[in-house]
Amino acid sequence: MKRTKPTLLNLPSGSEGIFLQDAELHRHIIGKLDTLFSRWGFTPVHTPMVEYADTYNHITGTEVPHHTYRLIDREGSILMLRSDITLFLMKQIHTMLRNADLPLRLSYSDSIMRYQDAIDIGKNEFFQTGAEIIGVPGRDGDLEALCLLVESLQTIACPQPVLHLGSRRVFNAIFQEHSADHIQDLTHAITMRNWDELSSYGPEITRLFSLLCSPGDFDLSSTPAPGLSGTYPDLIPGLEELHDRAKTLQNLYPQLDIRMDLSELGSQPYHTGLVFSVYLDGTDSAVASGGRYDTLLGKLGADAPAVGFSLMVSKITRLLPRPEDLQASQALSQDLASADFEDRLTAAQTLRAQGRNIHL
Repeated sequence: MKRTKPTLLNLPSGSEGIFLQDAELHRHIIGKLDTLFSRWGFTPVHTPMVEYADTYNHITGTEVPHHTYRLIDREGSILMLRSDITLFLMKQIHTMLRNADLPLRLSYSDSIMRYQDAIDIGKNEFFQTGAEIIGVPGRDGDLEALCLLVESLQTIACPQPVLHLGSRRVFNAIFQEHSADHIQDLTHAITMRNWDELSSYGPEITRLFSLLCSPGDFDLSSTPAPGLSGTYPDLIPGLEELHDRAKTLQNLYPQLDIRMDLSELGSQPYHTGLVFSVYLDGTDSAVASGGRYDTLLGKLGADAPAVGFSLMVSKITRLLPRPEDLQASQALSQDLASADFEDRLTAAQTLRAQGRNIHL
């Protein structure tokens, strides 16, 4: 197939812009989320757009580099474009932890470039907003992150979100001794619910990871876990932890559609415990995801438990109606339209002070 020569009017493959009404709605959503994060006590941060790729080789394995865009600087060092804000953020703040009082609560809003699909190259640039809680271990940290995520979805009137809660702890209880490449293959098979790839581990393992139910329908005794617990001692504690988070969240937000889903293994290889994703009708992948990553900072030279999430705002924006509180710009009244510029400006300033959006 002959490739079309790019012109100056083409955008680079994988990138996209936001314009006009879409840009207005985008900024409106970001503003609402920034206000919410501030009211929860989160401090905004910004990460660099590029980093040295070698910094993350011992953390990400082979999977993340496959999804990153890379370039070479003038000294010949290999750089990577920001594909995961959490990863870049943890490197930047690990030096702060020596002098900072924990916990830290941080929020962000920025673009990422992540190679997603060889066919649909128009979906590689995303705008992420999210939050990270550093220094709050276990139940309290998990529930704070989950509740902030739910209230973020409510704040922007996200239509009928479905929240899937999974456990990397359960996965690690069974497969942590395997090689990194094999774990990557297993993760992909389970996430895609390709049970043929698990057949060599026996029907009990397959049935365990096919678990998908509401928190109220979960019954530990009806799962294969009791029979597997002798071989995998951390299996039942992992399931009990997952059920506790799901049940508590359901009690706090009874109208929320929550699924316990053991095929949900997290969007990043550094997750260690609770993981979760949000799905909406009309999208081909999760619009929000997150989880616990207690060992990531330790690999970067500091050590603290952490949990967080991110929302793909550009995916969500396309599905939202125009909010009523997003005011349209209005022109000055007709009797002022022919006035001198100075008079029009004075009249417009008076109306803007009253909270109206006025153009000249």
